[in-house]
Amino acid sequence: MFFITLSCAEYAWADIARLIKERLVIAGKDTKCCKPGAKGWVSLVNDYSVVVQEYFQLRTVAWLETVGKDIFGIKHYWVRYEFAPGRGQIHAHLLAIPEDQSIYELCYNDTKEPNGFDKRAERMTAWAEAKFGLTACVDEGFDDIKIDKENTPTLIRFKDVPPNQTARRTDGEKLKRAVQYHKCSGFCLRDKKLAK
Repeated sequence: MFFITLSCAEYAWADIARLIKERLVIAGKDTKCCKPGAKGWVSLVNDYSVVVQEYFQLRTVAWLETVGKDIFGIKHYWVRYEFAPGRGQIHAHLLAIPEDQSIYELCYNDTKEPNGFDKRAERMTAWAEAKFGLTACVDEGFDDIKIDKENTPTLIRFKDVPPNQTARRTDGEKLKRAVQYHKCSGFCLRDKKLAK
């Protein structure tokens, strides 16, 4: 019922830097490049790609045991890790079956009615917003948020964000801007006229 792709497309995670630094310290090597954006960081990530892979696999298992089970209600799953040429590091494709499938039955029945595909889309939109808090909305000023290598929110662990609603919302908006904002490239399948 779910096809989910999980990606470790960004290497600017505080934990990856920490883990690579630990390996270098154990090996008695220089650690000055152990900061995303530092000269030599990309080489370190490539040289210690096993650290990134282990980290991603552990995060995937943690996601399945928490978000996957508790929020998505996943009962059964199959996961395949992949390294696609030209697409960077490890990512995973996941097929999953949730415990409760009633929404899918309702949506299937919607498609049998006049304007059924529109009804199904409306039902899924309302369900995803109510169940998961998913929305296509962003805060006012979202387009003005500037993110670069120095102020990326991926360098800050969520547990280090001040535990107040304003700080957490700001962190969330910055994270969306940093990692979920689409910029069309030569590989983009969107209609180029719509992308402008």
